[in-house]
Amino acid sequence: MPVCGPCHDAICDIYPKVEAIYPERETTVTYPSFDPGAGGKCWICIKHAGFLEHHYPAVYERWLKHELLVTVQADFASLEQEAQPRTRHSSSDETLPFDSRGRQNMEVRQLIIFRNHGGDEKSGCLVELKFYKQGAAEVPQTRLHVEDCTSNLINIPQIQDWIGNCRQLHTACCSSLSVDWYPTRLLDLAGDEDRINVVLTQEERPTGPYMTLSHRWSDYKYEKLTSQSLSRFRPSIDTSCLPRVFQQAIEVTRSLQIRYLWIDSLCIMQDIACGDWEAEALKMGDVYANSFLNLSASYTAGEDENPSIFSPESWNHVLPSELVLKNDKELRSNLFIDGDLWNDEVGESPLMERGWVFQERFLAPRVLHFGMRQLAWECNGGGALQMFPTGLPPRFEDNYKKDVCWPIMRPMNTLSSEEFCSRWHDIVTAYSACHLTFNTDKLIAFAGIAKIIQSSGSDEYIAGTWKSTIIADLAWWVYKANGRLPSGHQAAHRAPSWSWLSSDRQICFHPYPSAHHKQEYFCRVMETPAREAAGVSVLSANGILELQGLILPVDSLEWHNMEVKSFKIGNFQFNSCGGPESTNLDYDGSRADIMSLESQQQLFVLPLYATGRLMVGILISNLYTYPGWRRVGGVSIQYQNIPPELHAPALDGWIRIPDSRWEIHIDGYKLYYEISTAFQGDKVTSIKLV
Repeated sequence: MPVCGPCHDAICDIYPKVEAIYPERETTVTYPSFDPGAGGKCWICIKHAGFLEHHYPAVYERWLKHELLVTVQADFASLEQEAQPRTRHSSSDETLPFDSRGRQNMEVRQLIIFRNHGGDEKSGCLVELKFYKQGAAEVPQTRLHVEDCTSNLINIPQIQDWIGNCRQLHTACCSSLSVDWYPTRLLDLAGDEDRINVVLTQEERPTGPYMTLSHRWSDYKYEKLTSQSLSRFRPSIDTSCLPRVFQQAIEVTRSLQIRYLWIDSLCIMQDIACGDWEAEALKMGDVYANSFLNLSASYTAGEDENPSIFSPESWNHVLPSELVLKNDKELRSNLFIDGDLWNDEVGESPLMERGWVFQERFLAPRVLHFGMRQLAWECNGGGALQMFPTGLPPRFEDNYKKDVCWPIMRPMNTLSSEEFCSRWHDIVTAYSACHLTFNTDKLIAFAGIAKIIQSSGSDEYIAGTWKSTIIADLAWWVYKANGRLPSGHQAAHRAPSWSWLSSDRQICFHPYPSAHHKQEYFCRVMETPAREAAGVSVLSANGILELQGLILPVDSLEWHNMEVKSFKIGNFQFNSCGGPESTNLDYDGSRADIMSLESQQQLFVLPLYATGRLMVGILISNLYTYPGWRRVGGVSIQYQNIPPELHAPALDGWIRIPDSRWEIHIDGYKLYYEISTAFQGDKVTSIKLV
């Protein structure tokens, strides 16, 4: 379906022109009053309306009755140079772009529109557009296959096609299955239509694969498996008494001719006193890793206490739209698609916010998502939507399971240390953003991932880190949304302070010191905790990490609200710049804690390493933990952009950027030199991090 007239005109106005050096465009559009119930709605306007309703309800209410003036800005554009065919008679000069800036043969593939609602200059709704040339070989029409889907019926033939294609072509999805392993209990669906029963797999060996269900618990009341109900559930369970999600999951499983299904509340005894949950939680990773297919009820629960597994909205309005755009003196027909379509259906669905589900999605070889508008398929070999049943268009979305999960589960010698570390940090960052009903589950809900990765190689898992990359794994920092420290706390009883597992907040990592760029380590690992304390199969991790490095005093902190705006390390003063790859001082706990440590001269930094851009370290203190030290935050110092006119001590690896504001990095460069000299001179101290 085409977008509305105002959106069409806005896209044409801000679409980067060939002659532009920077694709920065802005236009103002007046939209008529918004009617939520109108047919043939524009998907861009729907996104904008949803944003306003959530963040600016007064503006949204006004738009329902009156026109709305909107400023539309091109926030980012990705330009890719097309290959220009060479003939036998053409010279190399003839194959060059039109000018030295390469503007003639550039195609816009991606455009992110910043839609300012006219009332707040600092906030707006981001809408990502993906552009494809009509009829291009890279996007055959079969891959842009669309169909009218307004039915609530689950398309079983489509699911069977995805399964058949996966089993035939994807060795990565089949190799993860073990035909000899089964959960302690399974639901046997082979009985009457309205009856199932619980089987104990050690007593009744299953004959075939099983499926699993990922779901959010609702308020619907039903009898769960307990030590008392087990004797009744073994012969028979009346499915009409179960939640609708369970009933429909049973129907789908039977339709796919799979006999067994695993559902947590019917296969794990829920009475705490019996201790079954503690035992079965340790097996959760194996349950999903060895399943045939995981059903993901992505949009259930909410206000409905007994929701359906699939209640799709129509996706007619998000079908690929055609747009005629001018590029290099000619008009070309383009298809453009909502770049957030996959995230809307899968990545940002309510279910994906749950910490336990993160592990379930990661480990299951195949996942069928019941999305907001359509079914979505995800496996170690690729992804698809009902809208794109043969696979997602190029550059449409990085497949999480294919590009992140599967590579890191393969033998470790297939990835470089840099690749492994980068993927591990991506996984940890994503997991830390998820929610857990009980924060005490932080380790156990992640243990299956660590266990399966460790089984694929010779590396050792140590409380959220890996022995081979432990220095880089220490370089985490707490993500602050809009400059505010998110809710959460440090859980010292659960994991050592140096591990990200000790934090209930979302965390991120500094860049890994790549072998392809300047790198220098300022810290040595002398001793790691014993393997039995690593936290793969226990509810808590502990242990002392002994390091050898430099301890530098930190003081003179100046604050702006909750952020440190200025600080000193030794004799050098630094101003925070904002952004993950610049100068910053981040703290893990509260502002009051850091201020108290500073006032008692008990705040220090332990430098870890330097990349081609940053020097990275951790904030430490031994107050209350002497003789041990605890981590209390992180530090990054940018030193990259130093011009040679300074005649500072020569160091390899720094890169000059002529138009940079280098003045703020001079102290960073000098501090780097002092630390490097001291470390190479072996002026180090041994500390024990707890």
